[in-house]
Amino acid sequence: YRINVSESVYLRKKRGKKPMHETKRNMKKGDAGANIFFCCSIWSARARNAHGKDKGIYFYENRERFAGIFVKKTAEKHGTFARKGLSHGDGCDKVNGTGGIDTESKMLCGSDKLHRMFFLLTFFGTVHIAGRRVKPVHRESPTGTFTEVVRMKIGFIGAGKVGTSLGKLFVQHGMTVTGYFSKTPQHAEQAAAFTQSQCFSSLDDVMNASDTLFVTTPDGVIGRMWNDMAALPIKSKCICHCSGALPSSVFASAEELGARVCSVHPLLAVSDRFSSWEQLEGAFFTLEGSGSAEMAALLHACGAQTATIGAADKARYHLAACVVSNLAVGLSHWGMQLLEQCGFTAEQAQQALTPLILGNAQAVCAKGPRDALTGPAERGDLGTIRSHMACLNREDQALYALLTRKLCDLAQEKHPDRDDTALRTYLEGLS
Repeated sequence: YRINVSESVYLRKKRGKKPMHETKRNMKKGDAGANIFFCCSIWSARARNAHGKDKGIYFYENRERFAGIFVKKTAEKHGTFARKGLSHGDGCDKVNGTGGIDTESKMLCGSDKLHRMFFLLTFFGTVHIAGRRVKPVHRESPTGTFTEVVRMKIGFIGAGKVGTSLGKLFVQHGMTVTGYFSKTPQHAEQAAAFTQSQCFSSLDDVMNASDTLFVTTPDGVIGRMWNDMAALPIKSKCICHCSGALPSSVFASAEELGARVCSVHPLLAVSDRFSSWEQLEGAFFTLEGSGSAEMAALLHACGAQTATIGAADKARYHLAACVVSNLAVGLSHWGMQLLEQCGFTAEQAQQALTPLILGNAQAVCAKGPRDALTGPAERGDLGTIRSHMACLNREDQALYALLTRKLCDLAQEKHPDRDDTALRTYLEGLS
């Protein structure tokens, strides 16, 4: 992908730079023609030197666009190579017969036929290579099994928050979104306008126009929608849904009909149809199903990260997401209610607890749960925990005790020499 190029030690030292054996100049593959021109021209110059010609030819560093490719130019900005000692205005008429710079045409000239042949072959070969059509980039999945170019035609069935956001993400990264079909035509029209795609009036139309289909309806509708899709031609298509709880097997018999299936779930709360797509770019997606490899390639091309799990783990995976997302919201609400019981207004309670909630989340993400843990469970402070229990009814005491026992496990990892038997015994009596 890159060509490392040598440069004149003399000139680099003269300019106060390290020689190229210490510092390499990397030239991007987009300059492939220039790189070949550069390397072959050095070869040409060395051939002249090998015959005793132009012992002082050096290579200058700055580049300019020449005949559609990059070439180097001299300090006098008049050519590709220069003999050491030539000043501005010295041309081939001055050094004709020994080789030098033609200041009129800005091309290397020389008397040596072999050198001329090398130069012409280099120049025209480079123009030919530079003009060739660039092959499309191939992307691989993490397993290296999917190497086809990502050229999917992606259609959406359902135009809610997830479908609209995903479509916008794909379009922003150069993917082809064919359009949307929805039982609510107004939603499909809005999503199509937002992604500059089509609004389809029937399921048949969106399926005929697409080779990859995302069913982004509510979970309870996915199975019913699949029954309608299965009656249509789906061979060689990839059928996906974005449910966190349902496995890809909800598309029953799809593989027998020649289709691939995949559950594509973003570990992110998609809360808005027209702004959440920006967060999806760096989000983590969990994949499950026979189409996981190609979905991983698609999402990696959009800047997302992926992990693949088995169908049997789908419920446990969704539980994990709910614990840190939905249940954390419930705990925050519980804490705000307790502050309101102390005399805070609802607005004051939310404002007061916001730094604590954000700081705790940041600490967990930065250091991990064990090292982020603070409070009475981490200290083994049974007296404080008893005072907390006195503020709660029986039902809330059981919840507090259960959660605190979880924290005791973390505290034991953090302080393995501490004896927390008394605290655990107390909590078990309340759970």
